[in-house]
Amino acid sequence: MKNNSRRRFLSDTKNYSIATAGFYGLDNLLQILFSNAVANATEPTVYPYNYVNLLNPLAPPRWYFDQPLNPNNKSSEFIPGSFGTELKQSGGKWSANYKAYKQTFGGQNIYLPPLWNLKSAAGENFNSLLKNMIMFRGVDMEINSHQVNQERTVRPFSSSPSISGLVGERSSTPTPSIGYTTARTSSVFRGTSSTTGITVSSGNPIPNLIKPFNTTSVVRKDDLDYSIKQALKQIDLYARERDLSSQGSEINLDKTYDMFARNLSSYQTKYNGILNKYKNIALAETQLEIPEVNDRSLLNSIHPDGSPEFTYTNTGLIFNTGDNLKNIYNASVLNTNVANAFAFCEFALLEGLTSSLTLDLGTTSFSQVNGNIGISSDQHFVGTIPSVIFTTSYYRSVMACMLELRKVLTAKNLFDKTLFHFTAEFSRTPKANASGSDHGFNSSSTSFISGMIKENGSGLMGNIYTQSKVADEPIKYPGTWGFSAPTNLSPGTTRHIINDDIVSTVCEIMEVEKIGTKGQSLVKKQNGVVSLLKKESKNVV
Repeated sequence: MKNNSRRRFLSDTKNYSIATAGFYGLDNLLQILFSNAVANATEPTVYPYNYVNLLNPLAPPRWYFDQPLNPNNKSSEFIPGSFGTELKQSGGKWSANYKAYKQTFGGQNIYLPPLWNLKSAAGENFNSLLKNMIMFRGVDMEINSHQVNQERTVRPFSSSPSISGLVGERSSTPTPSIGYTTARTSSVFRGTSSTTGITVSSGNPIPNLIKPFNTTSVVRKDDLDYSIKQALKQIDLYARERDLSSQGSEINLDKTYDMFARNLSSYQTKYNGILNKYKNIALAETQLEIPEVNDRSLLNSIHPDGSPEFTYTNTGLIFNTGDNLKNIYNASVLNTNVANAFAFCEFALLEGLTSSLTLDLGTTSFSQVNGNIGISSDQHFVGTIPSVIFTTSYYRSVMACMLELRKVLTAKNLFDKTLFHFTAEFSRTPKANASGSDHGFNSSSTSFISGMIKENGSGLMGNIYTQSKVADEPIKYPGTWGFSAPTNLSPGTTRHIINDDIVSTVCEIMEVEKIGTKGQSLVKKQNGVVSLLKKESKNVV
């Protein structure tokens, strides 16, 4: 290339760089934009892992999904409360009933919530996820706060970097960390030197997604120089292969910019196709009947009687007496947030846009009732009847989308390099009168799904008490709902599982520096395979 062309290129490329250490920006970007790169430039070894934080904001109840409350199926170790996983009728009155079904999980017989006994609309067994899954229950978050705990799940104290930040800094992808929709990216993403994550929206994520390429800040000049050299090499080869004129350098540079623009616009088309796929998956799950939860014959027989278990809004509204829940439950309801989040996750990982994602699975509502009523995730005033129906539907959509994403990533050899971390601020404490549930910050649950987890290393960990040990709570919140009990974490260490333990565990899996000050890893990782250190899940009387 002529010197003036090179100078022009060096000048123009500042618009396509990003402020993060270790970013081989243009080389990596051109590999994305040129599907089959003209030249295969040799790159240094890059960080191989992806971290995906699947955030359940506002903390929906977890006993429908990954918080088994009677895993050993012993009646002596479980106290029924005013909540459950299925619906039943007794003496003409409807209520919730806690029911679990035996599964093989980590080589043990563990009784899990009903969803794990079902198949997706595509005919796949939900329990097939268990071979790549670890569940932790009885986690004491120590603090009762939505905002604070949402951040602490990835950044245990304010002065520390975050898991998402540490992963982003090690990645050679164009964008170090992406937060999808309302996730608190600005606060949960923090590296060792700066905060450089971006947030994209559900309406049209592509413009915000490419925004980092328009910054003029570069941290490491050597990385940019390397990228420019490789980019120039590709452009020169591109021009020679096409026998461009003597002004080929300038012409090809313009063509390169055109190609850059075209491919960015094609991102929207690609994303829309993936989004429609996940919308169809979520819709199909919503339309399926779940025995003892939303099957139409059951809902046809449930007529609200004005009692607290039929509450569904924070203003105390109760389904009208005599309403037919078969009509209230709209089969065309779509868990849009779930579909959007999983679609963007697939798109971002397959396009190689980032190695660190924080995805918001749902903000203020699971479903729409009668066309305009939201069922809140923060279920202080969501009675046990609508909670069973709508929250089960929500988790069913999550599990079906997870099955699809696992299949796609496995085909691209990405599942074995990706950790999905299901987080929330806490779980819930169900009220005695069945009118809703409050914050269970000392009864939290969290889960991992990854190809790094193999069947023998999967399983359940965490002991809980059969009822709360806080004064008056067994009266306000009766039953076994997950109150943290001491667990044998390792030889010589028996205590409550805390958030720092979970953070330290993620750091172990992702091979980044430990950022929790009080915790320890609950897994071992050897030769890329992750296994639980202990499989202890007792209910303590």
